[in-house]
Amino acid sequence: MRSSRPAGTVGDLAQGHDPIEEALRRMRWRSDAIVAILTMFLLALIAPLWVASPPPLDLYALANVAFFIIPPAAVLIGTRLSQRRMRRSLQGVRSRVREAGVFSIGHLSLILDNGLLLQLPGSFAILTGFFSSSGSPLSPSLREARKCVRPFRWIRLVTVRAGKKAPDLTELRDDLGARMAAASVGSCRPKGHEIEPNTPTWIATVVLGRAIGLPIGADRIIGEADRVGRYLQNLVQATLKRARSLPAAHP
Repeated sequence: MRSSRPAGTVGDLAQGHDPIEEALRRMRWRSDAIVAILTMFLLALIAPLWVASPPPLDLYALANVAFFIIPPAAVLIGTRLSQRRMRRSLQGVRSRVREAGVFSIGHLSLILDNGLLLQLPGSFAILTGFFSSSGSPLSPSLREARKCVRPFRWIRLVTVRAGKKAPDLTELRDDLGARMAAASVGSCRPKGHEIEPNTPTWIATVVLGRAIGLPIGADRIIGEADRVGRYLQNLVQATLKRARSLPAAHP
């Protein structure tokens, strides 16, 4: 896993390269494609019926037409509002974003300048740090980071939930405006043919969430990204310390 030159710096933005705008543009294309497919599917259902038996132009018929128009319109409006909210939330922190990608029509993935992977699925924010065998932070590309966090590519070893027993995580949750928070440390399981000199040994993740329909402000999270990175590194170091203190297993 190699460290690449930051792609979201002020110099890049001045040259016209804006990873956030590119990701939002791809998100808009995907949402438009889904709306178009949904609309054509609904028209394919009702058009033969209307050709065979044209409905009367009364209130009941108009209500039936509205029923087929509302779903794609709701998807279109909802995704447009979500994308506009993301753009506004990321406006002041663009310089900290190295790479940006789209996982789905409403799921943005970002690699920050400190190497954290930030995923924004709806009302949740997931920040993931990648660490070497000694617990030192690594700085992957977006492609490398997403490959590492795929299902079955790592094993969760430690889970911490916000509460009295985890004051640091609880304070982080409150300062970032979340209602729930959980953190975990896992061990990577790279495939044999994908092992590289700097492949991460440890993955540490913190998940922050609010009530359904209330997204967490990305600007607020990115503004505290260095603090989150230190917390995740401390969590990995604590896991390593506990592992070293365990007696070695004997056959």
